[in-house]
Amino acid sequence: MKQIEVKASHGSVNRRYHITISDEVGESIYLHLRDKTKSLFFPSSNNNSNNNSNSNWQDERQQPPEQFRIQYKDEDGDLITVSSDEEVWMAITVQERIRPRTVEASDSGTPPVLYIIVTALPEPAPAPSAATTTTTRHTNLSPALV
Repeated sequence: MKQIEVKASHGSVNRRYHITISDEVGESIYLHLRDKTKSLFFPSSNNNSNNNSNSNWQDERQQPPEQFRIQYKDEDGDLITVSSDEEVWMAITVQERIRPRTVEASDSGTPPVLYIIVTALPEPAPAPSAATTTTTRHTNLSPALV
């Protein structure tokens, strides 16, 4: 079993949580990270809409975004998007170089810390359909304009 502590921020909202991954083949740390992050930052309107602790989207009467981006800062301060298990482990490796744990924390079995930034992606604009496309004809043009 592997455990990772995650410190995530989305705008002014910060969350801290742990992800535990078994050593079984096929277990995806990225999918756990994505699902846990989505449940904490973008709770659906169906999940306890009367719960005030996760009501940042319900207060504004908005639906949570369907897509969001998980990123981390590398050594140069660039934002790197995480979208796979390998990229999660790379983020942890890079961040341990930037923010090394103390010897006591490493020896005591304290899990590595992953600092992430969560960004909601805008919904894509619907493509115009053939039924909504209109053509305008100018029938009253003077001969001088034609």
